[in-house]
Amino acid sequence: MKKITVLSLLLIALTGCWSKKELDNLAIVTGIGIDKAEEGYEVTVQIINPAEVAAKQLTTRTAVSTYSASGVSLFDAIRNLIEVTPRKVYMSHTRIVIFSEELAKTGISDNIDFLVRDHELRTDFYLAIAKGFSAKQMLNILTPLEKIPASKMYATIESSERYLAQTRTVKIQKFTSDLLLEGQQPFLTGIYIQGNTDIGNSIGNVEKIDSPAKILVDHIGAMKGDQLIGWLDHKESKGFNYLTGKVKNSTEMIPCNEDSKYTSFEIISTDKKIKGKLKDGKPTFTVDIKAQANIAQSDCDMKLSNPKTLKKLENDLNKEITNTANLTIEAIQKDLQSDIVGFGELLHRTQNKDWVKIKGQWDDLFPEADIKVNVQSKIKRTGTITDSFKEK
Repeated sequence: MKKITVLSLLLIALTGCWSKKELDNLAIVTGIGIDKAEEGYEVTVQIINPAEVAAKQLTTRTAVSTYSASGVSLFDAIRNLIEVTPRKVYMSHTRIVIFSEELAKTGISDNIDFLVRDHELRTDFYLAIAKGFSAKQMLNILTPLEKIPASKMYATIESSERYLAQTRTVKIQKFTSDLLLEGQQPFLTGIYIQGNTDIGNSIGNVEKIDSPAKILVDHIGAMKGDQLIGWLDHKESKGFNYLTGKVKNSTEMIPCNEDSKYTSFEIISTDKKIKGKLKDGKPTFTVDIKAQANIAQSDCDMKLSNPKTLKKLENDLNKEITNTANLTIEAIQKDLQSDIVGFGELLHRTQNKDWVKIKGQWDDLFPEADIKVNVQSKIKRTGTITDSFKEK
């Protein structure tokens, strides 16, 4: 028994040495950027410098490095990275894959094929489109607070969805599902640079209190098939999340009668129910949205302890959310003509006999569909004080 125990410990030790040796030979990728090239694609990878990530003291070296290579396909470009990287590229820790806006407009299905098919990539990374920038530029920006910029982008997309509802996290499985579903178009979140990109890719960007270049996420890109056709703006993106029941936490500002004064609401939960049918051959939908909110701040001269005041505020909030949702509907029906909400998919799922009759004409029918939004909000809390300080 003693011999078996000793042998087991030796085997564990040997396994540990093998893993360490393997890790020393790997270039760990945290972000992948894909741009159009003259012939095919240019891929940029953001790779961790392990010694700098683990360093407890500030150094003059960056925690990541980027390398780029081109190829006739994404696979070819990634394989060609071996010419410029000192180690074997290892992609299992990828946090984000960014497509340039230029590439997204021409179609990304070839790249999606590789991202789904490759055995080394996991499925928990986010997809995004560099709005107005190349994917390479995005990965070259250094970020304060978070040493690894790709991890910063990942966290910012999550936080923006969770607390502002102006973007949406999209993983590879969600994108491919939307791409293949009948009556549903895909969408991706936008990511861009604010400030000086030349300073942004140097260590100087993280040495200042106010970084000259910042990575921001905003706007949702609407697609038709695998091609980007346009963007929802800030408010329309929030409306999209209301229509799909994905507003987990956000804010709404209701103006007082006075200029530049508002009651600020924290939206704490939402839910939605969509019903659809064909009425005289025309698609008709009703979207019922329920929202719960707290009053976060009141600059208005009103008595919040009065039930009538709260009822009026709930009605005002209903109107604001309805208006936001209707702006989104107008954008996706008239401007973009892309059913990213999935109204057609709802008909396919719940009214299949009717769907079979119209699915071939859905692109023409969707812009003319009747879509009515109803909102019912409920104020749950007014805060630790009852009335506004303006109420005397």
